[in-house]
Amino acid sequence: MSPANQSRIFLDSLSQPRIHAYDQLFKPQCDTQRMGVYLWGQAVSASLQPFLTVFEVAFRNAIHISLSLQATKFTSASYPWYDVTQPNSLKIVGHSLEKVNELLFEPIAKGGARRVPAPTPDAVISRLSFGIWPDLLAQQIPKSQRPRTYEDVFRQHPKSNLKYWGNPTHRHEVVMLCKKVQSLRNRVSHAEPVWKPQWLKNVNGRHWSSSVLGLKTYHAELLQLLEWVSCPAAQVYRASFAYSWFLQLCTTNAVFAFMNDPLNTAHLAPIAKPIPPDSKINLLY
Repeated sequence: MSPANQSRIFLDSLSQPRIHAYDQLFKPQCDTQRMGVYLWGQAVSASLQPFLTVFEVAFRNAIHISLSLQATKFTSASYPWYDVTQPNSLKIVGHSLEKVNELLFEPIAKGGARRVPAPTPDAVISRLSFGIWPDLLAQQIPKSQRPRTYEDVFRQHPKSNLKYWGNPTHRHEVVMLCKKVQSLRNRVSHAEPVWKPQWLKNVNGRHWSSSVLGLKTYHAELLQLLEWVSCPAAQVYRASFAYSWFLQLCTTNAVFAFMNDPLNTAHLAPIAKPIPPDSKINLLY
């Protein structure tokens, strides 16, 4: 099967609206280039998954430890602060409460009784979805506890202290960053493009290279947020293959490599090479 036929068969298996988004921004000149930019988008999204995993675990653990210590007067770092039957528990409401109760109680169809034995705090925390945590910081924690909780969770923020986090504007700013991580996580999980200018909202210029730069800037901003939550986690991530993988993929050279030879990029070697001088790819439109 020729490369052109292989590209066409692959593209025919995808929805036209999905491919159209790549056509609009990258303007591929043939099916091979079209498949290449699609596979690049797939690869750069996959490279972000390790960062999202590291951030989610560090973030939720920091909140859990802070709330546990506050509820137990600093005697336990893992306490069921989410359970209304326990002393000094947090009075969470709405969707967050529903998700917690799904873990603490049997389904209504089975009687709705408390689970016996009760799941451990670590088990509950690990099973709550990411969206619970920004919501918890934004509106579920009592005002009297917010400065302390934010100082604990974002301990490495350059201005972190009780007075700084007592300001609602400062809390709102960092919650919005946490929600940006949540938004990125949702796009990666649902195979939605992470390079779209209208989603990144930081893209200056209409050429696709501006979106590549915008994605790199977006990632750097969230990596700084991880540093505020856990410097060790950020340091390990920066030293990891995942970080190197993302940096190599989030470049114009990587896009060119995928467009030129989409089926020969699995080893990453072509990604780091300069674009061949005889390339037929248009740099400007």
